[in-house]
Amino acid sequence: MLRTKEIKFVKVQWKHRLVEEATWETEKDVQDKYPHLFVDSGTTLL
Repeated sequence: MLRTKEIKFVKVQWKHRLVEEATWETEKDVQDKYPHLFVDSGTTLL
């Protein structure tokens, strides 16, 4: 939360990298670069 603005982050585990090398990226940036990862598959997680 930044004042009155909420900024969503996603943790990115890069392929061929150690877990310790995972990075936190803004959801918007990741969605802009990799839109196919955010396609609604029609399934709901419970």
